[in-house]
Amino acid sequence: MKRRTLIWALAALLPLTSGCRKNDELEPAKPRPEGTAPTTSPAAGLPEGHPPVSFDKSGGTLPASLSKDGPGLVWTPPPSWKSEPPSSGMRKAQYRVPRTESDSEDAECAVFAGIGGGAKENARRWVDQFSPPEGTAAADSSKVEERTSGGREVTFVEARGTFTAAGMGGGGGPKPGFALLGAIVPGPDGLWFFKLVGPQKTIEAQRVPFRQMIDSIQNKP
Repeated sequence: MKRRTLIWALAALLPLTSGCRKNDELEPAKPRPEGTAPTTSPAAGLPEGHPPVSFDKSGGTLPASLSKDGPGLVWTPPPSWKSEPPSSGMRKAQYRVPRTESDSEDAECAVFAGIGGGAKENARRWVDQFSPPEGTAAADSSKVEERTSGGREVTFVEARGTFTAAGMGGGGGPKPGFALLGAIVPGPDGLWFFKLVGPQKTIEAQRVPFRQMIDSIQNKP
């Protein structure tokens, strides 16, 4: 009699244990549509169609085409130039260029990539950052031309006069007697911009070293 009662009790518990096991099991993951990225990727949470991003070592993000591990350009700067940490996220490199004895401050060369506009638009913007010297026509104090350098069609820019954009970089107000040497270089990931600005005599002394640096540019291996 006791055995029969025990069997009936176990039979009554079976539906309950079966129901508990079914409720505790996780539902199988739904298959991800073919061609989509897993939700644990760095781009998770971005709106559909957002350009991919990659993370640099500082923890920020850069467009994939401009990431430190992506394509780009390499070059050899003049030995007298001192490399500095870029002062803004837009800059890929920055150099302090030593002044000539008669100038009161050093020049600076900044390298940009990924900024908007084409070569002609940015060349014109650089020229417009200078007011020509008094009594000099704008056409006589600036020059924009395309030349082949290292197998690339490079847009070279020159300007001199009062640098009216000096305050934009925290360097004070307009600076008379300044000059610019610039180069806009096509790279595998878009245009790269090399902009050397400083006192006119210092810039003139750097004309050949600047051109040699531009001639040394190669695609990143």
